[in-house]
Amino acid sequence: MEVKKGEVLTKTPNVLLLHLNKVGFNHTTYMPEKINTKFEFPDILDLKSNSFKSTMQDIDLDNIVQEDPAQAIDLNELMDIPDDNYIYRLVGTIIHSGAAGYGHYWSYINTARGKDGPDPIKNLADWEDPSQGRWRKFNDDKISYENLKEVKDVSFGGEDGDHKGKSAYMLVYERKTKNDLRVVENPPQFRTEEEKDQPEQIKTIDFINAIEKNIPDWLVEETNKDNIAHALDRQIFNKEFFKLTETTLKHISNRLIMT
Repeated sequence: MEVKKGEVLTKTPNVLLLHLNKVGFNHTTYMPEKINTKFEFPDILDLKSNSFKSTMQDIDLDNIVQEDPAQAIDLNELMDIPDDNYIYRLVGTIIHSGAAGYGHYWSYINTARGKDGPDPIKNLADWEDPSQGRWRKFNDDKISYENLKEVKDVSFGGEDGDHKGKSAYMLVYERKTKNDLRVVENPPQFRTEEEKDQPEQIKTIDFINAIEKNIPDWLVEETNKDNIAHALDRQIFNKEFFKLTETTLKHISNRLIMT
């Protein structure tokens, strides 16, 4: 009897985040060490061969169902998942520059997506071609356009060259076909005392139009609160603010001495 053990993919998300292991342990220095080895990753990520559907297609599922009839619905659902649900394209990378214990982060994002991007059903060639994207670099408060070659050169990393010490540590892939999103419009933590016993209200919305048109009011309110708090913190802990406070206090102190 031949026995195989492993893990397979069942249902996949609209957006797939892959975290690359970029830190190892140096057994000579007994210190963590950043891994700068060049690592190339694909523009199109096809995970069909790792799916439950692909793995089980040559296996007689009837025997499994006979042993446990309750699994019949789940198994049939998994076997009916379209192949496009396992195909992704690269839409962003998060870059780390520095060493294992410190560094700086920024991201490259293809902003030609959703309504602004190619439809994989109508125009598959453009959807699969990353050069058709609109790549931008988001670095703190600076946003700039970047060409695809620069994005890949930095993201792939390497031991030599101008980009040594820089590489992607997280990859963002977006699925070819998208499931609708389920948005909770009245999460329990934001209900008033009068609303606490109300049932959960869920709205199903299209993934492509979700970001621009369907942000819940409670999330907008919480985001605005966070932004205001952040702006106040920036002012309070600003060097110029401390200088102003120091100057004001000295002025008041001098006036008190004179009087």
